[in-house]
Amino acid sequence: MIGSLLRLILGLAIRFVRELILLLILNINININIKNILHNNGYDTNIIKRSNQTKREQKPNTNDNEQQPKTKWAIFTYSTKEVRKITKLFKDTQIKVAFRTRNTIENILKQKPQLDKYNKSGIYQMKCVDCPLKYIGQTGRTFNARYKEHLHDIRNNNCNSGYSNHILNTGHAYGTITDVMEVVTTGKKGKHLNTLEKYHIYKISKKGLQMNDTHIETYNPIFQTIYEIYTS
Repeated sequence: MIGSLLRLILGLAIRFVRELILLLILNINININIKNILHNNGYDTNIIKRSNQTKREQKPNTNDNEQQPKTKWAIFTYSTKEVRKITKLFKDTQIKVAFRTRNTIENILKQKPQLDKYNKSGIYQMKCVDCPLKYIGQTGRTFNARYKEHLHDIRNNNCNSGYSNHILNTGHAYGTITDVMEVVTTGKKGKHLNTLEKYHIYKISKKGLQMNDTHIETYNPIFQTIYEIYTS
């Protein structure tokens, strides 16, 4: 019984030390992360220096012999309730805790499909083999099934989509699914996927590569802001 308790205490101590080392490492990158955020959003990065200087000027006079405790910040990616329990260990210390999320606009737009991507549903991009034009589409079925539908339309002379219309009217070549279809993002049909589809159509429209015959996007200030951030 005592041996098990000692092993438990030792294990908790090791985990605590590991988390403390992680906090110290993360603390080094805090100022860099803040500067990157300011820079990416068009703010002057010198604001940090001016802010620190203002804080020093407003700091009350204290005894020179007294050493003021320094507050340190650590960033955790909030994922489970266990993370919250770990951060509570630092509640009464000089280490302050902040949380961040993986669910950012950048991560959503750059979602990496699974290895079996063609058996998923979501937003896809079809490209022409003979020219740089592209077609953005959305499907609630598998990407493989949607590719076969495009192929069926071309072989049966049906202009049911911007892609088949382009191939049939230009006489350009089409290829295999791995040659012409790119999975943009996976997901189920709904408002979230509709918005992403409109954004990606807007993006290729801005580049002059848009093949879509419908859903042509006019100027959208939100899409334009995202486009400028992630294409600059």
